Amino acid sequence: SDLGLIEKKNETLNNKSLRGLAYLQAGMSSHKTSLVFAKKFFAARLKNQSLDAKMRLPSYCMIAKFGSSENISSLISLYRKSSMALEQQQILLALTKISYKSINQSIKFLFGDEIRDQDRHLALDLALENPENKLLFWSEVKKHWPILRKKYEAGRGLGKIVSGLESFNTEKELKDMKTFLNVVDKKTFKQVLKHTIEKIEVNIAWQIRDQKEVYKYLKSEGL
Repeated sequence: SDLGLIEKKNETLNNKSLRGLAYLQAGMSSHKTSLVFAKKFFAARLKNQSLDAKMRLPSYCMIAKFGSSENISSLISLYRKSSMALEQQQILLALTKISYKSINQSIKFLFGDEIRDQDRHLALDLALENPENKLLFWSEVKKHWPILRKKYEAGRGLGKIVSGLESFNTEKELKDMKTFLNVVDKKTFKQVLKHTIEKIEVNIAWQIRDQKEVYKYLKSEGL
């Protein structure tokens, strides 16, 4: 059925959820109608309007990925004035989708003192999964490691951050990760690190296999 972007009267909860998912997928793929809606939604939210909660995260993600530096500043300001913990978490997650041109704004905020530590490690996990900016975020994680270790020395925060490195898919990235983590205290994420390395090695193996198959096909076609 045609979900549209506006909630319909008496529609099912399933359709409400599907709308948010479809909207997010379309918008992050540069769907023009979704991007226009996201800008209008965000402008209305900045005016303190209470809007469809399921459309917040998709809208904020689009603003983070496609918006201007001013939009990112407004997104961060909204985090500061929001009284809803869920909305603040949604804004942090959106900032992990940020475009390269605004990466410094995201880095400064995600590693700053304004956000809750229990939210920070979840955001950094997702930031490391973003293929566009994962190496920049990883560089910052390494730089801030002493502070992060102190914040999460008694919990699972470091493990959550390390699990984001599953996005690594080259021998160079794997080597860099091993070199850094080989000399740090791993007692709170030893098992997570093992699983993460195994996942990366599988990703690399699949990539090599696929490259061989593509080369074989091209060669068979005389290309």
